[in-house]
Amino acid sequence: MVTTVVIMVVTFLVWKYVSLTVEGLRNKSYEREITSITDEVQSRVNFMVDSLYNLRGIVAVGEDNSGNWRNYFLSTGIEDRYPDYFSFAYVDIVEKNEVVAYANRIKQLEKDNPLYKSYFIFPKTDNAQLYPIRLLHTFDQDISLLLGYDVGSSPAVSGSLVES
Repeated sequence: MVTTVVIMVVTFLVWKYVSLTVEGLRNKSYEREITSITDEVQSRVNFMVDSLYNLRGIVAVGEDNSGNWRNYFLSTGIEDRYPDYFSFAYVDIVEKNEVVAYANRIKQLEKDNPLYKSYFIFPKTDNAQLYPIRLLHTFDQDISLLLGYDVGSSPAVSGSLVES
């Protein structure tokens, strides 16, 4: 009887030790995974913030043509770091009565870029201000078709543009 109790106590202690060890290993593995994911997210956020500050500088000094825009992104190596992950667009604010003149000005500024030969703002809208995509960097052929798209034509985006 005493032997049975001793065996049961020893079995319980071994089970408890193994259980705590396995749980501890799982917790350490989980914490390492969370730390790794957190570091990766932080790295991407930092990269994006740095990129946006740099882009603001390009636009502020008036160097916002498609060649400089593309060269900037190629110099960052973004496609090597995050393949097929990001697309960047620059949106202008255009008054409705200036749409034709704006489109013609963009075509003239970008006359050496074949993407801008037929540049126009779409879809047609009754909004007083339009927000066309003026510059676009992407490696996705579907997204590249959005050059000239009025992001303000979307009700969800339009509401947030008015709020800002």
